[in-house]
Amino acid sequence: PEGALPELPATVGSTVAWTKDVPNLLAVTAGAAGPIILTTDGLTALRPDGTPLWSYHRQAEYEDPLISPDGRHVVLRMSVPRSESDSDNVILVLDSLTGQVTSEHPARGKGIQLTDSVVLDGDIAYDLADGSQRWTLPDDFEVAKNHTKSAGHASLILERRRENSDRSNPVLLVAPDTDPSAAVEVQGIPTRDACGESEKGIVAVNGWVSQYAEAPPEEKEVRGEKLVESAAMQAVTLDSLAGLETSAPIPLGRTAGVNYRASTASGTLALYPEYSVDEKKKNCEMISLGKSDKAWVGAVFDPVSRTTTPASQYAGVAAAKIGVTIMREGETLSGAVVVQPGDGSDGATIPIAPGSTYLSFASYAQYGGGSGSCYLHTPVQLAGRCGGVDAVFKNTPGVTVVVFDPEKEIGEVSSYRSNYRSYRRLYGLTGGVS
Repeated sequence: PEGALPELPATVGSTVAWTKDVPNLLAVTAGAAGPIILTTDGLTALRPDGTPLWSYHRQAEYEDPLISPDGRHVVLRMSVPRSESDSDNVILVLDSLTGQVTSEHPARGKGIQLTDSVVLDGDIAYDLADGSQRWTLPDDFEVAKNHTKSAGHASLILERRRENSDRSNPVLLVAPDTDPSAAVEVQGIPTRDACGESEKGIVAVNGWVSQYAEAPPEEKEVRGEKLVESAAMQAVTLDSLAGLETSAPIPLGRTAGVNYRASTASGTLALYPEYSVDEKKKNCEMISLGKSDKAWVGAVFDPVSRTTTPASQYAGVAAAKIGVTIMREGETLSGAVVVQPGDGSDGATIPIAPGSTYLSFASYAQYGGGSGSCYLHTPVQLAGRCGGVDAVFKNTPGVTVVVFDPEKEIGEVSSYRSNYRSYRRLYGLTGGVS
């Protein structure tokens, strides 16, 4: 790309700069210069104006891409056919600005982490720029099982098993990406979503994570599920925990934890409101039932400005509601995908062309907001277990990408991977103040 690299939009853009119908969409992620789209055919990087920057096509089965904290490198784990009955699992690294393949090596394990310069695959660290091997993990260390994604700009999240061989309770470590033997034990880093999505793991955004600012609350069992009370938390950089920089913790207030889905979609630390364990259990059940009358984001930490803002005063996408709205004028129905900022400011209203969706506008209106299903036909904040909302967003440099599913049926849970023969409609929203 020419000129200075774009920044993440700080507010919800109101201009639909482009629209694309993308078949077989697997994921949308944020590169250093704009969105990167993964389909069953490969990767395509876009400029903020929607024009292609580069593409990479290869016959393979792809897993979701991982992005380095600075957005400069994209890492793909994929299964490449070797014969009719066999395939190889490989790790591919590309420069997100140029599309150049910088390295490829056989996949070593499920655990992968990225810093700005290293990809740790299993127990071997490879240089992102040229693929050379930097070092191998000591025998008593391993990649943190609950964090397979980007870590700090220059630090990694590791685990060391306790001496009593309690494999369910590892010691969490943060290590410089140049020397894993200098790992430091850390406390108070939540390892799962507040609503129990333990497989999502630690949320690291631009090298920042949340940490308890007080003694972590004890787990309580509520109707068969272990949950913790809300507590005061703070934002810290992994690099500071590893002793690589001096960066003071920033208060986040009292919260039920980090909202994984809203955080990773927005490029911020989106925080659940403060809940008791009973409220948390009830609210998490409401997410899974498709209820939308609770707030799933109470405050937002922006790693760029290093500020924490209540959701009611936040103009960015992290606290926004997104979904389909049906409007009636006399006997005529019309539909739109809307993005409503948490502070009440103007967002985006994207008209849906009549006849361009599997469901009629009457069906959207009739089945909106019912219980007993994840499926919603109303704008909601992104959160937790319920994957069946009509539209989601991904904040990327220069543009917010809205992903709308025009082919969804009644009761269908939406997923990029749910139906390869279908397509998703992408809208590029610009105009967010940087």
